[in-house]
Amino acid sequence: MVLSLNALSPVHADGYWFTNALRFGDSFGAQLVLDFLVAGLALLAAVLVRHRRPRHGLTPWAVCLVAGSLVVIAISTLTRRAGATSPGHLQLTPFGTLSRYLHDPADFLIYLAGNVALFVPLGFFLYLAVRRSMVLCTAVATLVSVGVEILQLPIYSRASDIDDVITNGLGALIGVVLGVVVLRIAPFRQRRDSGLGMTRVVPAEPGLRRSQQQDQPHAGQSAADGRPALAGQIGRGPDGQVPQAGPARHDHHENAL
Repeated sequence: MVLSLNALSPVHADGYWFTNALRFGDSFGAQLVLDFLVAGLALLAAVLVRHRRPRHGLTPWAVCLVAGSLVVIAISTLTRRAGATSPGHLQLTPFGTLSRYLHDPADFLIYLAGNVALFVPLGFFLYLAVRRSMVLCTAVATLVSVGVEILQLPIYSRASDIDDVITNGLGALIGVVLGVVVLRIAPFRQRRDSGLGMTRVVPAEPGLRRSQQQDQPHAGQSAADGRPALAGQIGRGPDGQVPQAGPARHDHHENAL
């Protein structure tokens, strides 16, 4: 079912104010440049808040990337192409657009890959931000696609297509699955790295210098010596040194016979 939107979107009506502000002509070069700029700013914001703790169950750095993904989707889908010559249309037959592209494999792959890839980052970062319920994250991303198709109704040259929702939802599901895989691999790698580092070789303490041994009377006592510490001091002088044996004394008494 294809419904022309001539009544809803007259020839001279451009839709929202930003559809006139952002026109990219027949090529997607300027549009891609703006998309990469937004993605770069979102990545920079994520790096700046990467060490912040989760708040309200949301990971801050992933939330920044979710916001960037939403802006990229808006730029890619809610702007008017200056070279368009026809108003939009409403297509409500599931797989109707996909079946029309089957005769041209190149157009089919471009349409399918473009719609799927556009929502993979949203599903991926949304799951990393929430970290729960694959079904919920996929449903939220699919609802974003439904909202995009509704907002496209008054935009000249844009089409509201049920196949866009189907392919966008598939891309969101792929992104959510990738997020689950990443979160399950990360703890495994951490456990493996910690397991490898369990047996550490602790270097022996360097030997004490002679002056330090003099300051620490008990340092020379070996660990295997079971004698009390006081036993090591028996026979030592006031300065802790063992007196050296002098030459033998020969006493000659004057009155010796």
